[in-house]
Amino acid sequence: MEAWLQANKPGLSLSAEGKLWHAIKALGDDLRLAQVLCATGAFLAVVRQGAWQRLAKLDDEKLEATVPAEVRKACQSAAVFPSKLPPGTGPLLRDLASLAGELGEAQLFEYFTTRFLEAQHRSFAATPPPLAKFVADLVGERPRTLLDPACGTGTLLLAASDQHRRLLGQERDTDLAQVAAIRLALSAEQAVVVGGDSLHADGFGGELVDAVVCHPPFNERDWGHEELAADPRWEYGLPPRMESELAWVQHGLAHVKPGGIVVTLMPVTAANRRSGRRIRANLVRKGALRGVVDLPPSMASTAGIPAHLWLLTRPVPGSPPPATVWFASAVKDRPAELASAWVAYLREPTAEPSSGRTVATIDLLDEDVDLTPDRYLAEGGGDQVTVQSLTDEINDLLGRVRRLLPAQPEPLAVSLTTAGELAQAGILEIIRPGREEQAWSEAGDIVVTPGTDRLDVEVTRRPTLVTARNHLIRIHRRDVDPEFIAGFLRSAHNPVPSSGTSSGMRRDVRKAVVPRLPAIETQRAYGEVFRRLEELRVVLNEAAAKGERLTRLVLDEITRDARP
Repeated sequence: MEAWLQANKPGLSLSAEGKLWHAIKALGDDLRLAQVLCATGAFLAVVRQGAWQRLAKLDDEKLEATVPAEVRKACQSAAVFPSKLPPGTGPLLRDLASLAGELGEAQLFEYFTTRFLEAQHRSFAATPPPLAKFVADLVGERPRTLLDPACGTGTLLLAASDQHRRLLGQERDTDLAQVAAIRLALSAEQAVVVGGDSLHADGFGGELVDAVVCHPPFNERDWGHEELAADPRWEYGLPPRMESELAWVQHGLAHVKPGGIVVTLMPVTAANRRSGRRIRANLVRKGALRGVVDLPPSMASTAGIPAHLWLLTRPVPGSPPPATVWFASAVKDRPAELASAWVAYLREPTAEPSSGRTVATIDLLDEDVDLTPDRYLAEGGGDQVTVQSLTDEINDLLGRVRRLLPAQPEPLAVSLTTAGELAQAGILEIIRPGREEQAWSEAGDIVVTPGTDRLDVEVTRRPTLVTARNHLIRIHRRDVDPEFIAGFLRSAHNPVPSSGTSSGMRRDVRKAVVPRLPAIETQRAYGEVFRRLEELRVVLNEAAAKGERLTRLVLDEITRDARP
């Protein structure tokens, strides 16, 4: 690479840390990159503790034999470090220790983590650093203990590490949990990160903290609606099946002390989806929801998807609920100014805020309980602006509908088989996690969820959590198109018998009927039609939801002056 740069790009060169990163990447493929990164961090933790002065005197062979034991002795994350290093690793260890002496162990590992996140950006939703800083500023300096129940690689906790004494994190992806643990071990005095799904297996059950921050996974269908229906955390109502984010909001509120702060990233649709209206009303009525901030897409996510920040506090028993909710926009105002205005609003809720606007809770508790900031921040009344924006969005969606309508192909004349027979032939694998187990899909897997008249089928684009309610179908041959299989599984003409169990009737996906596989070109042609039809269904549902909201807003605007 250096030779190519010198020959073709004479003005460019690899930095020392860039060279080391490429050496580290060479130790494992993409699936093992997180483990290699964590092993690097564990070694840097040993260097940080001062052991390198003694280890550096060893020759390479002795160094490679000694370092694993040193890591196991000194580092809490020793499990990620190999018990035996491959021959020739000694020079890399020396280069790592030398560069860490120049840049600092934490700074060097942050560089490696940044490169890791860039390489894995399609696999999970990373939290952009500007958002993490904004969240830390909103939480402020007062809290002494901080929890992130879906911490990913620990970015939100790390942004607050200078201000808080004790940091707690939980992450269901064990690789990301290890990365978070090492990042915090290198930068914070007191930090604990555990693995596991916080909603199903709370790693800090019963512990109350001063503040909770969270960037939860969005739009999860199988977050535990049935299994957790009687959970005491749902003080404001059982979260709807399709609104997993409302479960994370209430999980955060259940973990803070009275008066404690919760800052949670939310999809913009959570502000007005009809299914979540009851919980939104209870959060406002009881004084838990204190503010909503609109975020620019570039700050909200690395994918440029807009989102809101919900700001909440756990009500203090015996205290009257606040009379207002604060709305603000980081699109219009600087985040630092908004953080100052938020802190001042919490201190004196009746004063006019320096940024944003307060709205009386009674004005929010209408039929929709719409918490969209633009509705309240627009000059001269936000409804007209919202009507126009909704109209534009619906027109865009209708344009997508016209583009997505596929030409209808001829019915496929092939003989039939079952998914179970394809599995027996080794063409695919059907995975069903046990009641206490979880599995992760890979890109191109088919996740099947039982429905009523038909199966709910999704071809995954990124790793997705699969639990006992789902079947996971994994294709093992390149001449099989997952979209082709998924399209026939979705069909209402597909008879999927149920098998009786002690817990009721359960769909048996192995008996699902699919065609015997034609040529891959034919599969792909039909698979593209099936993919477009599924995308069309999603777009039409979104247009219908926005259309319902638009008609209500126009009706309210027309009848505004007729109010008593």
